[in-house]
Amino acid sequence: MINIDGKEVSSREICEKGVFLDLEHYVYKKPIGVVVFGACIFDKNINELQFLQYMMENRGEKQIVLSQAEEYLRYMYECKGKRYIITFSGNNDFLVLKHLSENEMFDFNVVNRLKHVDIQKEYEKFEKKIIGLKKLEEIMNIQRESEVLNGAKIARTFGKIFSKENYRMANEKRDKLLLYNQQDVLSLYYIMEKWKSMFLNKEEIIESKE
Repeated sequence: MINIDGKEVSSREICEKGVFLDLEHYVYKKPIGVVVFGACIFDKNINELQFLQYMMENRGEKQIVLSQAEEYLRYMYECKGKRYIITFSGNNDFLVLKHLSENEMFDFNVVNRLKHVDIQKEYEKFEKKIIGLKKLEEIMNIQRESEVLNGAKIARTFGKIFSKENYRMANEKRDKLLLYNQQDVLSLYYIMEKWKSMFLNKEEIIESKE
């Protein structure tokens, strides 16, 4: 069980009513924009994961990606009944979106309506230590196909997208970035799916002590 605003919520409910989110964004002194918006949901009506990505390939698409992301989150809440947004150390993502909302480029209310579940923080509650996503994937036997990307190189590429009017990312580099983002998003779902089995014994011990 995961405590959300004083209410115990099962990992199964979070999987069924959650939007799993990961952003690739660019910050230079202040948040500049979102390059990749990646999200997935579980649709229990068809028993299937549905994954989606929006990506800006040049600086003229900055507002398009934000508008698509905003509309997606609104639709998930209003039409799909989603009530949670799941991230891994997602505060930075939210800070970027909140800053952009102050410039009227994004409506942050679509995020605020969803209860935030930060998997890194939830893990820390049980184990009393911080863990990275890749390490948690190892613990939960989640295999990823994508290679680990260099953060500094990604930042330089994003800087070119925003500073050069006609810059376009090479296809190979674009595909690697999209796959990396996809793996991050899907891992969040698989971690939450395995959450109960991972912490079941520990929860029982805690409950017995109480």
